[in-house]
Amino acid sequence: MADIRRIVDLYELYGSYKKVARELSIFLNTAKKYLRRVNDVQEGAVEEILPKDRKIIQP
Repeated sequence: MADIRRIVDLYELYGSYKKVARELSIFLNTAKKYLRRVNDVQEGAVEEILPKDRKIIQP
């Protein structure tokens, strides 16, 4: 969750997905995805940013 907060803080500072991604060494689409999820939570469209029941499946 701290990483998501960092993404939001940097976006508020820079106002650019590309600069956030470059600063955190993440993909541009990852920055966009989490910023959209945070926005959805703020608007009330969803209740949580990361679902509690998510499963990570690795080969």
